[in-house]
Amino acid sequence: MAQQTPNQKSRRFKRILTWLLLAPGSIAALIVALPSCAVSSGYSSAQNSRSAGKTPASDSKTVMIGITHAIVDGKNRKLFDKHTRLVIDALPQHDGYVGHMVRTRVFGNEVWTMTVWQDEGSLDAFVRAPIHREAIKQGLSGVKSAQFIRFEYPAADVPPSWDDVIERLKSAPFVNY
Repeated sequence: MAQQTPNQKSRRFKRILTWLLLAPGSIAALIVALPSCAVSSGYSSAQNSRSAGKTPASDSKTVMIGITHAIVDGKNRKLFDKHTRLVIDALPQHDGYVGHMVRTRVFGNEVWTMTVWQDEGSLDAFVRAPIHREAIKQGLSGVKSAQFIRFEYPAADVPPSWDDVIERLKSAPFVNY
């Protein structure tokens, strides 16, 4: 192969760069899109875990969904993540727990949690539980702002899609910390 001149190398580099920037599905498009991408855990349910809590009654037509969307502070992210993990690990121990999912921005500071409960009383009891109260007390320094919603949902359709959840969150105010 013949030796390339600096001018030929420059033109080749420009062609490659142009292809990366303009080609559909290129790496450049991926790099631009990644910050807005989010990944979700699979849906974990009480039936899939060794739950000490009660699973929903088989004749239950609806469940209660609790959603938290947090914008986290990078400096204290580890503390927030630690307490979130402790709470998630303890979910199956709570009466009325049905299931949960977690979603996070790939390159960002957003986290969503979805918990599914037999009824509103079960969700309220969980929110007041010592593990949840301690997580809020210890992990709140890792939160810049958050949104909270809860809604009744058909039990047969659990879990709701993240698209549905994001749409519902549009009307919820942010609480700044």
